Amino acid sequence: MDLAVMGVTDEARQAVGQWPSPQVWVERLIQALLEAAEREPDPERKGRLRALAEGLGGFARDVAVGVLSGGITQSMGSS
Repeated sequence: MDLAVMGVTDEARQAVGQWPSPQVWVERLIQALLEAAEREPDPERKGRLRALAEGLGGFARDVAVGVLSGGITQSMGSS
């Protein structure tokens, strides 16, 4: 039996992990910054990477999630 799926919602894509939420993107960014800091041989750059990752906590995290959410909505043509 063949079935066609018409119109998959954002929520459905997020539920199955096909489209990560803005929160997941921010968490991935933080993790990538921390990993880059661990690999960085220059102490000054290492410190900057760590500070940037730590800075994405709390209020800055909320702002980043909001920016990503707005960007995703705009890219889909919604308002």
